[in-house]
Amino acid sequence: MARLRSSSSSKPTPTLRKLKVVKEGTKNIHIILVPGVGTLACDDWSLYRHQPWTDFFASLDTGVTIHAYNHGVSLEDRFSWQQLLDEGEEFLKKLQTFVDNQRVIFTFLIFALFTKNNIKEPQRLLFICHGLGGVIAKKVPIHLQVDNQEDFNNNAHIGKALCIAGTHNDRYSDFLNTIAGIVFLGTPHRLEGVTEDDFGDRLASILKLDTPTGTTLSRQALARLRDARVMLELADDFDETNIRVEMLSIFEEELTQIKDHRPLVPRTRKIIVRPQVVDELLCSIETNMERRLGVQLGHPQLPSMRDEHGSSISQIRLWLASIICPPNVQNQLNNRAHDVQSLTAGMTSNRLFLNQPHQPSTRQAARTGVSGWPEPRASSHVNADSSPEQQSLEALLENFSVQQLDPRIPCLMMHAYARNKDFYGRQDVLSKIDDWLLPANDQMPSSPPDRIHVGILCGMHGLGKTEIAIEYAFTRKTRFDAVLWIRADDSSKLESDLTQIAIRLGIQDPNEPDNQVTNRGLAIEWLCNPFKIDHSTGERVRASWLVIFDNADEPDILAPYSDIAHSGAVLITSRSPLSKTSFSHHASSLDVQTFDIEDAGLFVQKYTEIEGHLEEARQVGDRLGGLPLKLAQMAGIIRLRFLTYSEFMRIYDAEEIHEMEVQSLRKPARGQISTVLEKLSDAARAILEVSSFLDPDSIQEKLLTTHATNVDIPSYPKNEGAFCMARGQLIGSSLFRHNQEKAEYWMHRSTRDDVRAQIEPERKRKVFSNVVTMVAAAWPVQEVEGHDVTLWNTSKALYPHVLSLEDAYKKYFKQKEYLDGDFQFAELLNRAGWYKHERGESPIIKPLLELALDLCNRSTAVDHQDLESDIRHTLGGVASGTNDAAGSMMHNKRVLEIRLAIAEGTGTVDEKLASAYNQMGISWVMAGDYKKGEEHFATSAQKYEKIPDYTKDKRSLALVNLGLTYWLQGDLTRASDVLEMGLADREEIYGPMDNHCFRTGRFLQALGNVRFSQGRLKESEDFHRRALKQYQSTIRNRHHRTADVCHKMAQHCLRNGLLEDAIVFIDQALKNWSVDPGIYAREIARTSFLKAKVLTEAGRENDAAKLFQEGASMRHKITKVWRDSKDLREEDFDELVTFWSK
Repeated sequence: MARLRSSSSSKPTPTLRKLKVVKEGTKNIHIILVPGVGTLACDDWSLYRHQPWTDFFASLDTGVTIHAYNHGVSLEDRFSWQQLLDEGEEFLKKLQTFVDNQRVIFTFLIFALFTKNNIKEPQRLLFICHGLGGVIAKKVPIHLQVDNQEDFNNNAHIGKALCIAGTHNDRYSDFLNTIAGIVFLGTPHRLEGVTEDDFGDRLASILKLDTPTGTTLSRQALARLRDARVMLELADDFDETNIRVEMLSIFEEELTQIKDHRPLVPRTRKIIVRPQVVDELLCSIETNMERRLGVQLGHPQLPSMRDEHGSSISQIRLWLASIICPPNVQNQLNNRAHDVQSLTAGMTSNRLFLNQPHQPSTRQAARTGVSGWPEPRASSHVNADSSPEQQSLEALLENFSVQQLDPRIPCLMMHAYARNKDFYGRQDVLSKIDDWLLPANDQMPSSPPDRIHVGILCGMHGLGKTEIAIEYAFTRKTRFDAVLWIRADDSSKLESDLTQIAIRLGIQDPNEPDNQVTNRGLAIEWLCNPFKIDHSTGERVRASWLVIFDNADEPDILAPYSDIAHSGAVLITSRSPLSKTSFSHHASSLDVQTFDIEDAGLFVQKYTEIEGHLEEARQVGDRLGGLPLKLAQMAGIIRLRFLTYSEFMRIYDAEEIHEMEVQSLRKPARGQISTVLEKLSDAARAILEVSSFLDPDSIQEKLLTTHATNVDIPSYPKNEGAFCMARGQLIGSSLFRHNQEKAEYWMHRSTRDDVRAQIEPERKRKVFSNVVTMVAAAWPVQEVEGHDVTLWNTSKALYPHVLSLEDAYKKYFKQKEYLDGDFQFAELLNRAGWYKHERGESPIIKPLLELALDLCNRSTAVDHQDLESDIRHTLGGVASGTNDAAGSMMHNKRVLEIRLAIAEGTGTVDEKLASAYNQMGISWVMAGDYKKGEEHFATSAQKYEKIPDYTKDKRSLALVNLGLTYWLQGDLTRASDVLEMGLADREEIYGPMDNHCFRTGRFLQALGNVRFSQGRLKESEDFHRRALKQYQSTIRNRHHRTADVCHKMAQHCLRNGLLEDAIVFIDQALKNWSVDPGIYAREIARTSFLKAKVLTEAGRENDAAKLFQEGASMRHKITKVWRDSKDLREEDFDELVTFWSK
């Protein structure tokens, strides 16, 4: 008789135990069996007991050990879906012990548990899960032991098994690569097209399959079973991971009897016959890593699969053999490791293909695909007889060869948005969007778009435009290979989300996987030319995508990205009517309307959960103007206050007489936000007011709790219990949407604006100052000129809040009296500005820093001059880096004045004074006064030598700039001496060719320039080659300094007749500068002229003539002096660029 897991008053202690060793081997696979709830215990599974299965495993060319995990979860009155998910914590403990004993890496369950140093030879794992046991394997709560930055962004109390491993593929690849596969035996996933209650009923039917006789469930327990929201959220999270592990989803094809546990008047239980408990639709994960297979068994019998149960058993064994056998596993894991670690370095497959055709590199493709390209006079192709110099050059060139990987398709990028279970109506709008965005029925999926597919939803706030877009994304996700959500309310968020597209697709440059500028460019390239891999042929085919630009209220912000409209589908939500034509003149648009009386009544009825009384619900909907946001908020009040519709109308009308709405939306909706706020507790209202000054898309809970300890608002909750109670009111009133997994909140923009409008002016200023204090407390502390990249993740999460505060200050307070709290705001703005500057995004931060400077100059604080010098230091650096000589001079001169005054007052020399002299030297050289530049650089080096804790590397920038200034003046001997001394300083501390900082590369680049001027061309090329290699290891391929050295290397290649290599270097430089053609116009003009020279040498006269003309036109635009292209030389373009780029 098969043993069944039974419920009891106390939950049994979970165990993970070895069942048997089927076969020993030099290579082993561990099979972990995970049972369902109230279903067959692992000891009775055929996989363990039935001899044909034992013979099958023994026949494989690997060792096989079978283990069982017994979780002890059973169906009883206190059961809930969350309890099932929470079981993962116990699972983790047992797995951790097993890992310690077996040295097995459980990638998808253990997060931040090991480092590479203690990974020995990882064993391979295969998980086989029955029913709801698969749910435990999909998600495991983990108390993450991470540093403060990751803790802030990732929520230290929640971890996800496969979700974590899949989302952080690059970081946890060593763990992920040990999983050979996962088998789900009737594990539910999601069910499209049914209500949440129906989905809950389907899940509950799995629990009711086999439990002790006489067991009944209370009505409360049955209600909990129908509430399946957490299971839907699990499915969403699992989908978003795009985890690249082979999966087999098995579903039943036989009828199953289900016991009804509802308490009946006669105490009996009904028997319900359901065609299949977990059919193909319910089990389907819909990833290209999944295979689905039906078996002629009912749900409880799935672990009892035997040969007599049909041909499907043979197919299952074939799949298992392909996963378990060492050659297959090794290839599979190698492919996955290559996919994760190389990212865009090669083309690997989602699935297992042992004979995948070789794909040439992009560099090889470029060489062989250029029409009319002649045979080069010399070749840099590396072979066994190649010289060391040729091999070194080839290595540098290959480092630029970014090959596109197989993108992780399907891809669903929705940020914090989950599908709204209460979405109502709008089917006509969704159908209209289908007409705009979906391809014609007769169009092949791999064909280019048959027309421009751009749709725009317009209308005032509160109409539900974003909600419609969310619903469309989730319900149509299977119609596109990628669905990508982009927040378009400001350029910073838009650019950040574009960067995330490359990460989510897995198409980053392996040399710079975290470079935002690079990733943004790769994302745009993929959107313009989308592709995926056809795994039946291994060939690239066209991919389809949907991009949603949400809240594009400033239409011009999308203008730079209009080219992508020709390659996919674009949906835009906006309040601005101008958006209808600003992105594309061929766009379709719709003005979203309020609900009519009928739909408004049904909407209210759905949200209040009050059955019947439809006519009264219609009256409420009509009274509130049919505006969805307001209907949801008022429905929340009715639900929380247990009001009838008539009671609500009486209270609402009585209160409205006395209310004056500051920002009414339309007359019928007048007073609604006031009514909502009146119903909130003081604590809830305080949280809402504070949140209204934060970025509404991602309000981190930790910001409202841990970093709110110094909030000076009496009603603000001071402990966790009070916060949770107040938070519940906000969520219940539809003012907040809660993402429990990320511990974040979302607030509608119209709610934010309305809440701000309700705050009295004096209180508004106090709330603003407190929010500044909160964000400042969370922002990582770093001195100006600091370069601690480990702090970037925290800063990235907080930066949108700084922009929100900046916007609020300009709107409400800029013209008002200066307050002491404004100084702290200036400090915060400066820290945010420095973060963006060190990320290489200098041009966008000038308004931020200029506001900080204005606040600082209005301050009477004792240390305001110190802050002013820091702000101007950053502004001066931005100006110098963007060829703004006048701005560089203005800011750096003031910085030096301040630092000299401070030094005179303190009687000491500090590092900021030494740096100020160096910055001032840069300004003088940019102005053409090399002698003054020389004096300031020399003084800077001397000042560095006098600071406390001086080390030789501190004077590096001063020395390299001094050496370049000697070179510009023709004093080559002194230039060489200073540069060699500075390089020796760094090599003494860090060793040759260090990757500690890019400053070593600057010395090598400068020495290359000097040697060229000395006529020592081979030494010049060697120094430039070493400089490029050092830059590639520090600031990476896409930095403007890397582009400078690419230009020099192209000159060397041209001189040596390596024309193809010269073009590769030139195109890389132009690509780097193309991120901002306005700022880098001088560099682009110079390198375009050089490219024309290379094309001339290659015999491509027509192409060269066009480029010569373009170069001359660009130079004329910059200098305002016209010279014919035939009269121009390289020296005429060299004089355009700043001295370190020459």
